Amino acid sequence: MKSLAVCVLLALLALPAVALDSFLVKDINPGPLGSDPRHLETVGDAVLFFTNLGLWRSDGTDGGTFQLTGHALEPVRATGDLYFFLNENRGLAVSDGTIGGTFDLTGPGMSIEFQGVAAFSLWVPSQGVLYFVAQDAHGFELWRSDGTVAGTRLVADLRPGTEGSTVEWLTEYKGQVWFFADDGQHGNALWRTDGTPAGTVLAVDLPALPPFTDREPLRVVGGRLLFFLPTPDGQRLWASDGTAQGTAPIRGFTALFDSMVGGNRLYFAASTPKGQELWVTDGTARGTRALTNFPNQNAFGDISIIFQPHGDLNGRFLFWADDGTHYVEPWITDGTRQGTHLLKDICPGANFCPRGYVLLVFNGRLYFTAANPARGHELWSTDGRTARFVSDICPGRCDSLPHDPFVLGGRLFFVARDGENGEEVWSTNGTAAGTVRVTDFAPPFSWAEDGFHGAVLDGKLLFGADDGVHGMELWAVTP
Repeated sequence: MKSLAVCVLLALLALPAVALDSFLVKDINPGPLGSDPRHLETVGDAVLFFTNLGLWRSDGTDGGTFQLTGHALEPVRATGDLYFFLNENRGLAVSDGTIGGTFDLTGPGMSIEFQGVAAFSLWVPSQGVLYFVAQDAHGFELWRSDGTVAGTRLVADLRPGTEGSTVEWLTEYKGQVWFFADDGQHGNALWRTDGTPAGTVLAVDLPALPPFTDREPLRVVGGRLLFFLPTPDGQRLWASDGTAQGTAPIRGFTALFDSMVGGNRLYFAASTPKGQELWVTDGTARGTRALTNFPNQNAFGDISIIFQPHGDLNGRFLFWADDGTHYVEPWITDGTRQGTHLLKDICPGANFCPRGYVLLVFNGRLYFTAANPARGHELWSTDGRTARFVSDICPGRCDSLPHDPFVLGGRLFFVARDGENGEEVWSTNGTAAGTVRVTDFAPPFSWAEDGFHGAVLDGKLLFGADDGVHGMELWAVTP
């Protein structure tokens, strides 16, 4: 097992002539077990994060890294100046990065639970309010908090009793919060609130849901609310202006695979009796159209995720599809049929290569991962017209699997493996010569179990890492 001094020496010897440095910020829990820093978020002038000793904060120095509270369970939402989290009783707490500004917002008898994949919290910047779903004697209902005890309260008891109203998919629209709920009288319905009991009203009554089905997210597109509702034979796209008269179905589909908002349109992968295609809509029936005409009627059937966050390159969006000729490859669209095309046949021939991952846009190019038999899973970039290979981080057919990107000091940082050193922090300027390994931690695959957790603050990337001596502790990289 390498000592810390040996790790640092080897890292310095191995790196090309790029001014990069990594260092231990603080040994929070001395000994080999470490403190396991995770869920790092930049809040104000510090990074707040969870450890096995509670909630901590750091400014990137040893002296500026200290505990805020030991009664922290998991994060809820980070804003620019506040970090909402669950305390040990699953009640809501908040921190502004100071010990005095870290306290519970709710008392005994109230708990927050995650309800499946449906959005259960929403920060509304214009109001400075966090809306969230919580349970007390009223069942699961909608609550709000401005980060003070006095400003944390139940919004409305839509379904009196202990059953709750099954609030889902909180969404900001027209200055208010909109959501699905069931008050026990109207069944499946669309509601809105201004944050007061009197201002929480039924907006649109909707068709009943078929048994054992779930609602899809609410999306704001073209000044309308768009959503899919399950039907006995598939999914139906709806649009609403927030009134009963202005709410109507647009088109039906036999299945919905994935969707995302891009610009002022909704992109979605769906199937009709003719097959699976990429669709786009501006919220009107006339503006809802297929962008592809794949020969393969099962173009998305074997792809678990079609769209990913951070994939907007000046109005162009990357997605993965199997057209039946090129198999699973990256495609690009600008929302028109003419601008929707295969980006590059990265895995040529009849080879089955897994779909890649979007990282982020950096210096006018979209960085993503893709695989082929010759190089394995490596780093690529695109200007929206064609794709360019960046670097063979793991030479040969092994997979470097770049992930968890951050932009810092004019460079792109990410985690990857080169086949010899396990998972490490890497950096690139977009060229093969400028792609370098930054850290040299032991043991290998430092982030294999819990993933990489990092945040950028004042020209540093702070993250949890295990050097083989201190356990998982707080480290930093400076360009």
